[in-house]
Amino acid sequence: MRLVIPGTLDSTETVVLMKMIIMSLSRIYNIVGVEEGNILPANYDLSQNYPNPFNPETVISFQIPSVELQHSVSVQFIIYDALENEIATIINEEKYPGKYQITFNGSSLTSGVYFYRIIAGSFVDTKKMLLLK
Repeated sequence: MRLVIPGTLDSTETVVLMKMIIMSLSRIYNIVGVEEGNILPANYDLSQNYPNPFNPETVISFQIPSVELQHSVSVQFIIYDALENEIATIINEEKYPGKYQITFNGSSLTSGVYFYRIIAGSFVDTKKMLLLK
């Protein structure tokens, strides 16, 4: 690309000017994201389901921290109704450190408030979700 401004620069000066413009433009950039790769979580976490309210499916995420590195931990993931009756045991197995997602399908349930609980080693957490049909 060559920029010519009549009466101001000769051809050598034009080339030098264009190189300076191109060099300065090549240094302008924006960071649009950071890819984390396979970074293991540092803490236990149970996320709020989404969407919430849901019909009939919802996604629930949880994580097992790297504190348990190279060791599995016993994980139970249980769904309860509003009266604390157990509706379903989704997970009852050993899990290694990492991030996990569960898709829960409530198509056989009636509309209402439900709870989901994770028990992973000494970590216990419960969250509320709403099924609307």
